[in-house]
Amino acid sequence: MTEMTEAAILERVRDEPMLEHTRTWAAINSGTRNLAGLKTMAATLADAFSALPGEVALIDPAPATSVALDGNISALDHGRHLVVRVRPDAPVRMLFTGHMDTVYPVDHPFQEQTFLDPYTLNGPGVADMKV
Repeated sequence: MTEMTEAAILERVRDEPMLEHTRTWAAINSGTRNLAGLKTMAATLADAFSALPGEVALIDPAPATSVALDGNISALDHGRHLVVRVRPDAPVRMLFTGHMDTVYPVDHPFQEQTFLDPYTLNGPGVADMKV
């Protein structure tokens, strides 16, 4: 097996679809309360995962509520759940969980991506679940 230097590995990753996926996905504002952005993110991820040999579904979440500081309870809307099943009858199964929201609302200044150096991308979600 040939050993690659860290720089060679990072250079190879720059040429792979993963970086383009990360940049595309991080450009979608999917702040926790941005339901339109979450809908776009869910559809984008569903499209990407449809390449797998399995079932992709978007499922409405169970109703949730929020309690305000004054004690009032109100409905709390969430984005849909993305469920991907590949080989659900396999003798060994794995569960992967994640989230597609970021903590940055639409009006937050942290919206853009930038390379801090040739190998480090900084942006909303790029070091989290959108990678």
